[in-house]
Amino acid sequence: MTTTEPTPPPAPPTHRLFIDRHVIVALEGADAVGKNAHAARLVEHLKGLCPVGLASFQHAPPPRPSATLVERAVWYATRRAILGESVACAQVPMLVVSNRWWWSTTMLGSFQSEVLPIAEAEEVAWKATPAVPVVTILLDAPDEVLDARIAARAREGKASAIDSDARQPTLRLAYRAAAGLGGWPVVSTEGDFDAAALRVLRVTIGVLIAAGHARLVALPAAPFAPPADAPAQ
Repeated sequence: MTTTEPTPPPAPPTHRLFIDRHVIVALEGADAVGKNAHAARLVEHLKGLCPVGLASFQHAPPPRPSATLVERAVWYATRRAILGESVACAQVPMLVVSNRWWWSTTMLGSFQSEVLPIAEAEEVAWKATPAVPVVTILLDAPDEVLDARIAARAREGKASAIDSDARQPTLRLAYRAAAGLGGWPVVSTEGDFDAAALRVLRVTIGVLIAAGHARLVALPAAPFAPPADAPAQ
């Protein structure tokens, strides 16, 4: 008979991240950079440090399948406005991680005139948003890595229509240009996922602190308590 060693409890947190106000952190990037997985892992990492929530928009379909591209853009942007309203009205300052905020059409709109009206429609809805990301981080990887991930999706039957879009190279360039213009930190997701997730965590906390949106405070060490059956001195 084999026995399984019990899993030790997680170590108690040694620090606390104090959020002075409601904060939205957006993880941006082209397809296959790992936005969904890294947003979820970032929330898990932050749970022991501060109140945190996850906002995901990728699988939220517009109200009717026949919606035009402009209608879809406004639909997604309006949902972000609703999230911004919820964050702004929250009673407890918290950090919300979003697996993207600025929709891909906004990036393409800076390069391709045919999608510019869609980007403009999104921006109209965004102007009414009471809370927007205070930190935007670009997740990126070399083109050959992203292409290999998309090919793996296709082999597994998980590829979406946008994965095979001929504008993928343009979209990647647009995101990288936006990061340069906006001063977004760039984190590579190439290689080991866990190592990349720690890079995302370090950059997120570092940027929040540097921008004055958070304070990292060390918790006092718990006083030593002798076991209950320890002999009296």
